[in-house]
Amino acid sequence: MAERSFEINERDFIAAQRLMLTSNRGVRRFRMISALFLAALSVAAATAACARLIDTDWTIFVLIALGWMLWLAILYRTKMGFPRTWRKIYNQQRSLHEPRELSWSADGFRLDSPSSHRTARWRELVGWKEDGETLLFLYSDVVIDILPKRQFRDEEVADLRDRLAAAAVPRG
Repeated sequence: MAERSFEINERDFIAAQRLMLTSNRGVRRFRMISALFLAALSVAAATAACARLIDTDWTIFVLIALGWMLWLAILYRTKMGFPRTWRKIYNQQRSLHEPRELSWSADGFRLDSPSSHRTARWRELVGWKEDGETLLFLYSDVVIDILPKRQFRDEEVADLRDRLAAAAVPRG
Protein backbone atom coordinates (compact mmCIF):
# COMPACT_ATOMS: atom_id res chain seq x y z
CA MET A 1 0.00 0.00 0.00
CA ALA A 2 1.38 3.39 -1.01
CA GLU A 3 0.97 6.52 1.10
CA ARG A 4 1.49 10.25 0.70
CA SER A 5 0.84 13.19 3.03
CA PHE A 6 -0.07 16.50 1.45
CA GLU A 7 -1.80 19.83 1.99
CA ILE A 8 -4.04 21.83 -0.31
CA ASN A 9 -3.24 25.53 -0.59
CA GLU A 10 -5.26 28.32 -2.18
CA ARG A 11 -3.47 27.96 -5.51
CA ASP A 12 -4.26 24.21 -5.60
CA PHE A 13 -7.92 24.88 -4.87
CA ILE A 14 -8.18 27.51 -7.62
CA ALA A 15 -6.39 25.20 -10.10
CA ALA A 16 -8.85 22.41 -9.27
CA GLN A 17 -11.87 24.67 -9.71
CA ARG A 18 -10.50 26.01 -12.99
CA LEU A 19 -9.93 22.43 -14.20
CA MET A 20 -13.53 21.55 -13.33
CA LEU A 21 -14.80 24.66 -15.15
CA THR A 22 -12.65 24.50 -18.28
CA SER A 23 -13.07 20.78 -18.79
CA ASN A 24 -16.84 21.21 -18.93
CA ARG A 25 -17.92 20.61 -22.53
CA GLY A 26 -20.81 23.09 -22.30
CA VAL A 27 -18.45 25.91 -21.30
CA ARG A 28 -16.01 25.07 -24.09
CA ARG A 29 -18.85 24.87 -26.63
CA PHE A 30 -20.28 28.21 -25.45
CA ARG A 31 -16.89 29.91 -25.80
CA MET A 32 -16.39 28.49 -29.28
CA ILE A 33 -19.88 29.45 -30.49
CA SER A 34 -19.59 32.98 -29.10
CA ALA A 35 -16.15 33.41 -30.69
CA LEU A 36 -17.51 32.23 -34.05
CA PHE A 37 -20.49 34.57 -33.68
CA LEU A 38 -18.20 37.54 -33.01
CA ALA A 39 -15.99 36.61 -35.97
CA ALA A 40 -19.02 36.35 -38.28
CA LEU A 41 -20.39 39.65 -37.00
CA SER A 42 -17.01 41.32 -37.60
CA VAL A 43 -16.85 39.98 -41.17
CA ALA A 44 -20.40 41.19 -41.78
CA ALA A 45 -19.48 44.66 -40.48
CA ALA A 46 -16.37 44.83 -42.65
CA THR A 47 -18.38 43.76 -45.69
CA ALA A 48 -21.10 46.30 -44.96
CA ALA A 49 -18.53 49.05 -44.48
CA CYS A 50 -16.82 48.23 -47.77
CA ALA A 51 -20.13 48.06 -49.65
CA ARG A 52 -21.27 51.47 -48.40
CA LEU A 53 -18.16 53.50 -47.83
CA ILE A 54 -20.02 56.79 -47.49
CA ASP A 55 -23.50 55.93 -46.22
CA THR A 56 -22.72 53.45 -43.39
CA ASP A 57 -25.43 51.89 -41.26
CA TRP A 58 -24.09 52.15 -37.70
CA THR A 59 -26.46 49.51 -36.30
CA ILE A 60 -24.14 46.66 -37.19
CA PHE A 61 -21.21 48.41 -35.50
CA VAL A 62 -23.27 48.88 -32.33
CA LEU A 63 -24.11 45.16 -32.40
CA ILE A 64 -20.43 44.30 -32.81
CA ALA A 65 -19.50 46.55 -29.89
CA LEU A 66 -22.18 44.89 -27.72
CA GLY A 67 -20.97 41.45 -28.80
CA TRP A 68 -17.37 42.27 -27.91
CA MET A 69 -18.46 43.73 -24.55
CA LEU A 70 -20.33 40.50 -23.79
CA TRP A 71 -17.29 38.43 -24.78
CA LEU A 72 -15.03 40.54 -22.55
CA ALA A 73 -17.48 40.23 -19.64
CA ILE A 74 -17.43 36.44 -19.99
CA LEU A 75 -13.65 36.45 -20.20
CA TYR A 76 -13.39 38.69 -17.13
CA ARG A 77 -15.76 36.46 -15.16
CA THR A 78 -13.78 33.36 -16.07
CA LYS A 79 -10.30 34.77 -15.47
CA MET A 80 -10.91 37.25 -12.62
CA GLY A 81 -14.38 36.84 -11.09
CA PHE A 82 -14.38 33.10 -10.50
CA PRO A 83 -10.91 32.98 -8.89
CA ARG A 84 -11.99 35.73 -6.47
CA THR A 85 -15.02 33.64 -5.49
CA TRP A 86 -12.89 30.49 -5.21
CA ARG A 87 -10.41 32.28 -2.90
CA LYS A 88 -13.29 33.29 -0.66
CA ILE A 89 -14.59 29.70 -0.57
CA TYR A 90 -11.12 28.35 0.21
CA ASN A 91 -10.70 30.79 3.09
CA GLN A 92 -14.16 29.99 4.49
CA GLN A 93 -13.84 26.21 4.31
CA ARG A 94 -11.39 25.42 7.11
CA SER A 95 -11.27 21.69 6.34
CA LEU A 96 -9.37 22.51 3.13
CA HIS A 97 -6.50 23.88 5.23
CA GLU A 98 -5.93 20.60 7.09
CA PRO A 99 -3.11 18.19 6.27
CA ARG A 100 -4.26 15.05 4.45
CA GLU A 101 -2.94 11.57 3.96
CA LEU A 102 -3.76 9.45 0.94
CA SER A 103 -3.09 5.72 0.97
CA TRP A 104 -3.93 3.50 -1.99
CA SER A 105 -3.75 -0.06 -3.22
CA ALA A 106 -5.15 -2.12 -6.09
CA ASP A 107 -8.58 -2.25 -4.41
CA GLY A 108 -9.10 1.41 -3.59
CA PHE A 109 -7.90 4.30 -1.50
CA ARG A 110 -8.29 6.02 1.84
CA LEU A 111 -8.09 9.76 2.35
CA ASP A 112 -7.72 10.99 5.94
CA SER A 113 -7.63 14.43 7.51
CA PRO A 114 -8.27 15.55 11.08
CA SER A 115 -11.93 16.25 10.29
CA SER A 116 -12.78 13.51 7.77
CA HIS A 117 -12.03 9.97 6.69
CA ARG A 118 -13.01 8.60 3.31
CA THR A 119 -12.52 5.08 2.03
CA ALA A 120 -13.55 4.15 -1.50
CA ARG A 121 -12.99 1.53 -4.15
CA TRP A 122 -11.62 2.84 -7.43
CA ARG A 123 -14.76 1.80 -9.31
CA GLU A 124 -16.91 4.02 -7.02
CA LEU A 125 -15.46 7.10 -8.71
CA VAL A 126 -17.48 8.47 -11.62
CA GLY A 127 -14.37 9.94 -13.21
CA TRP A 128 -11.06 11.69 -12.80
CA LYS A 129 -9.45 14.77 -14.31
CA GLU A 130 -5.88 15.90 -14.61
CA ASP A 131 -3.85 18.83 -15.82
CA GLY A 132 -0.27 19.93 -15.20
CA GLU A 133 -0.96 20.93 -11.60
CA THR A 134 -3.80 18.83 -10.28
CA LEU A 135 -5.28 15.35 -10.19
CA LEU A 136 -8.97 15.19 -9.26
CA PHE A 137 -11.02 12.22 -8.09
CA LEU A 138 -14.70 12.75 -8.98
CA TYR A 139 -17.41 11.17 -6.84
CA SER A 140 -20.08 13.12 -8.75
CA ASP A 141 -20.22 16.19 -10.97
CA VAL A 142 -19.66 18.43 -7.91
CA VAL A 143 -17.96 16.30 -5.23
CA ILE A 144 -14.21 15.97 -5.75
CA ASP A 145 -10.96 15.23 -3.98
CA ILE A 146 -8.04 17.45 -4.93
CA LEU A 147 -4.55 15.98 -5.21
CA PRO A 148 -1.90 18.64 -5.89
CA LYS A 149 0.62 16.92 -8.16
CA ARG A 150 3.48 19.11 -6.90
CA GLN A 151 3.32 17.17 -3.62
CA PHE A 152 3.47 13.73 -5.27
CA ARG A 153 6.40 12.08 -7.00
CA ASP A 154 5.95 11.40 -10.72
CA GLU A 155 5.93 7.64 -10.06
CA GLU A 156 3.09 8.06 -7.56
CA VAL A 157 0.99 10.06 -10.00
CA ALA A 158 1.66 7.43 -12.68
CA ASP A 159 0.66 4.68 -10.23
CA LEU A 160 -2.60 6.48 -9.41
CA ARG A 161 -3.33 6.88 -13.15
CA ASP A 162 -2.65 3.16 -13.68
CA ARG A 163 -5.01 2.20 -10.84
CA LEU A 164 -7.74 4.42 -12.24
CA ALA A 165 -7.27 2.90 -15.70
CA ALA A 166 -7.26 -0.65 -14.31
CA ALA A 167 -10.58 0.04 -12.59
CA ALA A 168 -11.96 1.48 -15.86
CA VAL A 169 -12.68 4.85 -14.23
CA PRO A 170 -13.41 7.23 -17.10
CA ARG A 171 -11.17 10.23 -17.56
CA GLY A 172 -13.44 13.25 -17.57
